[in-house]
Amino acid sequence: MSSAYAMPEEKHPDPESTPESRTCEPGNLVWSDEFDQDGLPNVSKWRYDTGGHGWGNQELQYYTSSRSENARVENGNLIIEARKESWSGSEYTSARLLSRAEWTYGRFEARAKLPSGRGTWPAIWMLPDLNRYGGWPRAGEIDIMEHVGFDPDRVHSTVHTDAYNHTKGTHRGASTVVSTARSAFNVYAVEWTSSEIRGYVNDTHYFTFRNERLTNPQADDRHWPFDHPFHLIFNIAVGGSWGGQQGIDPNIWPQRLEVDYVRVYACGNSGNPTNPTNPTNPTDPGSYSPDNLGASHSVVDGKAVMNVTWTRPGPEHVEAIEYFEYRVREGYYVGVGDSYFGPEVVPWTRVDKSEDGVTIEGLLPRVRYLFFVRSVYGDGRISSARWINLPVIPRLPVSTSVKDGEVPVEVTLGQNYPNPFNPVTSITYTLPNAGHVGLAVYDMTGKMAARLVDGVMPAGHHTVSFDAKHLPSGVYMYVLSDADNAFPLQRKHMILLK
Repeated sequence: MSSAYAMPEEKHPDPESTPESRTCEPGNLVWSDEFDQDGLPNVSKWRYDTGGHGWGNQELQYYTSSRSENARVENGNLIIEARKESWSGSEYTSARLLSRAEWTYGRFEARAKLPSGRGTWPAIWMLPDLNRYGGWPRAGEIDIMEHVGFDPDRVHSTVHTDAYNHTKGTHRGASTVVSTARSAFNVYAVEWTSSEIRGYVNDTHYFTFRNERLTNPQADDRHWPFDHPFHLIFNIAVGGSWGGQQGIDPNIWPQRLEVDYVRVYACGNSGNPTNPTNPTNPTDPGSYSPDNLGASHSVVDGKAVMNVTWTRPGPEHVEAIEYFEYRVREGYYVGVGDSYFGPEVVPWTRVDKSEDGVTIEGLLPRVRYLFFVRSVYGDGRISSARWINLPVIPRLPVSTSVKDGEVPVEVTLGQNYPNPFNPVTSITYTLPNAGHVGLAVYDMTGKMAARLVDGVMPAGHHTVSFDAKHLPSGVYMYVLSDADNAFPLQRKHMILLK
């Protein structure tokens, strides 16, 4: 959800449904949430982005996690509620929900009723878990619906890429008036194929972004990065560079984004979205992968190391194999209905076919990971991936000291050193009192890149090592927060330069 106040876009009147040919004819329903059970959102389908650091757009809200005042299912609807209340140094609270599943191509739709009033900025949109081409906007952004309260009932659908984004005044989008946007439920959707992305309201098409790589030999991923998995995001921002352009009405809160359902369909005529409950590679040419996977972890020089072993295919099969490759993603798989597939933390990485294992550094303690390995053949075939749930690394000790017997008198967050860095840097902070603190790293879109500390820490001087080996170059923000609201957020920037 990027600021779009300089948006070059088409404008359309209140849409009325008309028949048309489409590149994505909706096929099978592959994922949905009908919000039919009251309580917190279903944790097997949704996760939270949290924090109050402005999210790259000078927004004023703090996004909370698992807090029913900000996100809940009620009477058959998902409610995301922005509230005027002090929280960890922010003036407002809200929620930002992300789907645990991710997909490439399909129809993505939500039936929703929007909030009202100056300062509201609701959005239904999509980002990739893996920044395949680099940080925002290189990896792409798809905005299914955005609405700003100072321009009531006008909804927007946009895309952002490296070539087309609001920082250059070149991003592509369209808007249309929906006279009942704030008073009734309407269906907002995009249909995404390898050739184009289309925006819809109530099944009426009003925006198209075409893949230039199919017609322009000069075009590349800077123009069309939309060839890898994206997840869904639902949120209400408060204020910000677009939503707060005409100020914030202090008398309208709380405000709700209400969602009746979210559904993802395969394109019946154009390729299917990735199946979020299938832990194997969908391509299976009947070839052979490493098998009998095993894994264990150890601590070397204060850092966790994961060792994964496998049995290589027999000599009659290895000869045709060019190499093995492996990847790691956050998540676990027990069975259909009991699984979580999070962001990729190690992309597909090549290993010589003579190897019978690999050592992985940089995985975080207390996080569940899935490991995949497969064979790549000289003729281009790729085997089905074998996979394993990696054992959970226990919490590692964090360097802590009280210098000369003195307890710090205030909370401080030090500048990381070295800075710029590649790929390891150290971050220091001080606590005058013990408390539950969090230390996390975010990219400039507001997406969490790493959680370094999350727990009760003693008073003293603390040092945390951050390994960014699997992140792209760019500017990142690290934020020290307090679960008990005992001190305001502390934040600083650092530069990863590879």
